[in-house]
Amino acid sequence: MYKAKGDGLVTHQRLKGKVAQGGLLVVTPDPIIPFEEARFAQDQHFHLEEDASAVVVDICGSGIDSH
Repeated sequence: MYKAKGDGLVTHQRLKGKVAQGGLLVVTPDPIIPFEEARFAQDQHFHLEEDASAVVVDICGSGIDSH
């Protein structure tokens, strides 16, 4: 993510998942590494039915100085 503009808008990422009975969900996205002064919000919601499993790896690194 790049530096936020003066308009105050936020980059937003939403992820929803549903895992059926006995199923397996594996989520391994690329790491998020925002620039200095970036604005970011993230929501993740997973619904697991009976006997379902999920492995979720989420990495957010520290901001990169853009100077």
